Amino acid sequence: MKRIFRCIAAFLFLFYILFLSERAESANASVYHNLRNYTVDDGLSSNHVYGIVQDSVGFIWFGTDNGLCRFDGCEFRCYTHTDGDRSSISSNNIRRLMLDSHGQIWLALDNGVDIYTPATDRFRHFDARTSDGACVTGQTTEVIEDREGEIWIATVNSGLFRWNPVTECLTVYRHVPGDDTSIAQDYISTIYESKDGTIWIGTYSEGLCAFSKQTGCFTHYRKETDGRNCISDNSIDAITEDSYGTLWLGTVSSGLDRFDRSTGRFTNYDDRNGEGRLQRIHCLAERAPGELLVCANSGATLYRISESELRPIEDTEVPFMRTKCCNIFSFLYDREGNFWFGSCYEGVEFHPARNSFTCYATRKNDSSDRGKVVSAVCELKDGQYLLGNENDGILLFDRHAGTVVPYRTAQNVGTAIYNVFSMLVDDQTLWIAAFQRGIEAVDLKSRTVKSYLADPSDPSSRVFVLFRSSSGRIWAGTSVGLFYYDRFEDRFVTRDPKVRISDITEDHAGRLWIATNEDGLYSYDARTDLLQHYRYDPDDPATISRNAVNTLAVDRTNRLWIGTNGYGLCSYNEKDGFVRHETLPLPSKIIQRIIPENDRLWITTDRGLIVFYPATGQLKRYSRADGLHTEQFMSNSGILTSDGRIVLGTTDGICTFTPPMTSWAT
Repeated sequence: MKRIFRCIAAFLFLFYILFLSERAESANASVYHNLRNYTVDDGLSSNHVYGIVQDSVGFIWFGTDNGLCRFDGCEFRCYTHTDGDRSSISSNNIRRLMLDSHGQIWLALDNGVDIYTPATDRFRHFDARTSDGACVTGQTTEVIEDREGEIWIATVNSGLFRWNPVTECLTVYRHVPGDDTSIAQDYISTIYESKDGTIWIGTYSEGLCAFSKQTGCFTHYRKETDGRNCISDNSIDAITEDSYGTLWLGTVSSGLDRFDRSTGRFTNYDDRNGEGRLQRIHCLAERAPGELLVCANSGATLYRISESELRPIEDTEVPFMRTKCCNIFSFLYDREGNFWFGSCYEGVEFHPARNSFTCYATRKNDSSDRGKVVSAVCELKDGQYLLGNENDGILLFDRHAGTVVPYRTAQNVGTAIYNVFSMLVDDQTLWIAAFQRGIEAVDLKSRTVKSYLADPSDPSSRVFVLFRSSSGRIWAGTSVGLFYYDRFEDRFVTRDPKVRISDITEDHAGRLWIATNEDGLYSYDARTDLLQHYRYDPDDPATISRNAVNTLAVDRTNRLWIGTNGYGLCSYNEKDGFVRHETLPLPSKIIQRIIPENDRLWITTDRGLIVFYPATGQLKRYSRADGLHTEQFMSNSGILTSDGRIVLGTTDGICTFTPPMTSWAT
C-alpha cells in the first residue's frame, strides 16, 4: 500500500508541475560543468598555448606563439618582444616553459632560450657557449632541470645541450655517424628524467634514447622490422614515468607505448578503431598512482592503468575525465589540484579541483537567451524556488528533482517581454514585481491573478523591489517612489520618498531602510512616522559612501550594510554612524547583493563572490576555481533559504551552495 501511495503522490506531483507550467514540459536543469575556456577575448595574448607552469607565488604562466602571459586568477599580464629592449623577451614564439629550482622560468624559443626572473621582471637570453664555441641557437623544443640542478635543452637539428650552472660548463651531444653510443638524432622532440637519473630523449624520427651520466653513452631503442616487443614508432613526442617505474611513450602516429624496463618489453596501445584518443600524443603525465593523463590531437583524457589494462576513466570519482578542447599541447596540475590545458587553437581550458558550488543553466533549449538572466529568487517549500528573469517571466526550480519548468512566462501573460525583478510569498499569495506590468498578486491555490499599478504608461508600473515588513505590510519600490499595500482598501498607496527605489530592508527595531539609485538612503519609522534622509557629503567622511545604492542588509548585530553602485561597501549603526569600508580588496566596487549569515556576509559583485567577516576584517574571494560558472551576479538576486542554503541569481542561471561550518576566509 505504501508503494502504491508513493506512486500516486508522485503522479499527482507531476500533474501539479504540468498544470503550473500549462503546456510546458518538465526538463532536467543543466548543471554547468566546472570548466572555463580562456582565450584572447579574456586577455590571453594568443589561443596557441604550448607551455604552462606555476611559480612559487601561485601565478600561472602560459607560453604562446605571441609571448608569455601571467595569470593571477582574474587578469592576464602579457610579455612580448620590444625592439631595442634587451631586457624584454627575445622572441614571441614560445614552445615550452620550465620553472627551475631557483624560481626562474626558462623559455624554449625559436631562437634559442630565454630566462625570466620574476624578482626583477626581466628576461635575459641564454648565451653560454661550449668549449669549442657552440651555443644554443635556432628552434628549441624542450627545457628540463634534472635532480642535480643541471639544465637540458632539446633543439631542432642542433642536438642536446647540457648546462651545469655551478661550473658554467655547456656541453652539446650530437649524432656521430657510425657511433652507436652517440645520440641517435640531432632533431630532438622531447626530454625527460626518470627517477634513477636517466635522461630519456624522444627523437623526431630515430626512436628513443637513454643517456647515462655514469657512462656518458646513449642507448638506442628503435622500431624493428618484425615489430615485436619493441617500440611501435620512431617518432616520440612525449615521455613520462609512473609511480611503479614504468615508462610511457607518446608517439606521433602509433599511439601509446608502455615500456617495462625490467623486462625490456614494449606494449603498444592504439585506438585507431575507436575515438582516436591515443593518436598524435603531445604530452603525458601521471595525475596520481594508477592514473595517466594523455594529451593528444583529440583532446586530453585521463586513463586508469593497471598491469593488465589501460582504460579511459568514465566515472565521477575524479575532478577531470576529458577536455572539451582538442589539440592539447601542454598541461599543468597545479598545487591546488586544478587542471590547466593549453591547446593549439582554443586557448586554455581550466578544470577546478574544488566544487563548492552547484550551478544550473535556466535558459531555454534553443538558440535564444530567454530565461538566462535570473533577476529574482523566491523560496517556496521543500527545495522549490521561483526564479524571475529579465525577459521571460518566472521559472520553477526543484533542487531535489533537478528540474526547471516554466511557471509564468511572457507567452502565458500575452506579452513579448516579461521582466520580473522581485517576488515574495505572503501566506497563500505570490507577489510579483514586473517592469511596466506593476505588481501581480497570484493566488497559489486558485491561480487567479490580480494586478496593481499596471498602467504601462505610468512610471509607477516599473516596480523593482518588494518587501514584507515585520508588521505584515507589503512595500514596493518603483521608479517614482515608495508604495505600500493597504489591505483594507485593496490598493497600493504612494508615500515619500518619491525617487527611484532599488532596495528595502528592516532593522531589528522595525525601522525601514530604503535605498535609492541616486538620492542616497532613507529610513522610515512607522511608529513615529519619521522619514530621515542620508546623503553623501564629499567633505564629511562620516556620511554614506555615495548616493547610488544598490542593495541593503541588516546583520545579526543590527548593523546596516550598504552596497553601492561603484563605490564599494558602507555600514551604519547608532554607535558608529556611517563607516566606509574603502580599503577592502573587493573584486569590484559594484555591490549587487549582501546576504548576512551567522557572523559573516556573503557579498556578490559584478566580478565575483566574496565572504567577509566584519569582526576580524577577513575576506576571501570565490571564482571559477571554486566551481562558479560565472562571476557576473545580478543586483538583489539571492536569498538565504530556510534550510541554510544560499541561492544566487547570475547573468547565466543560478548558483547554489551550503555555507561551510568553518571559516573559509584566509
